[in-house]
Amino acid sequence: MAALRPPHVPDKPVPVFADRDLPRLERACAGRSFGQRRDTAIIAVFTTTGIRLSELAGIRYDSDEPRRSDVDLWHRQIIVHGKGRTIRTVKISYGAARVIPRYGSTQVRPRARPAEAARASFKPRWRGRRADSSSPRSESRHRTGPRSRPR
Repeated sequence: MAALRPPHVPDKPVPVFADRDLPRLERACAGRSFGQRRDTAIIAVFTTTGIRLSELAGIRYDSDEPRRSDVDLWHRQIIVHGKGRTIRTVKISYGAARVIPRYGSTQVRPRARPAEAARASFKPRWRGRRADSSSPRSESRHRTGPRSRPR
């Protein structure tokens, strides 16, 4: 125990928004377009809850089907899926609960140009390597006959 050193603590603190910066940020996001309402909802949830960006990106909101939604506006809470598959419930303010349905009502995506629409609908995006017949992993899954058990 005597040979242990204390952890290194950086001298520079993490930058945070000042009190005068948040109203300016909210005014910059104010508006009626899809992007402005989205940004207003994001800022409202961030300032109310302090959740991580990845947790915010994983929130599902469906105003028509409450069972599929992580947002409960009646109780003003959001179910958040965090790091390590942890699930927790965070409370949101009344203002954030008013802003979220405004964003949900404009979730019609802007129309894409015809060339982009064709490319987006007919070209799948693959992450990593596709499993094909030459892949050893796909062979072990699709083996048939007397030697179908894994070796």
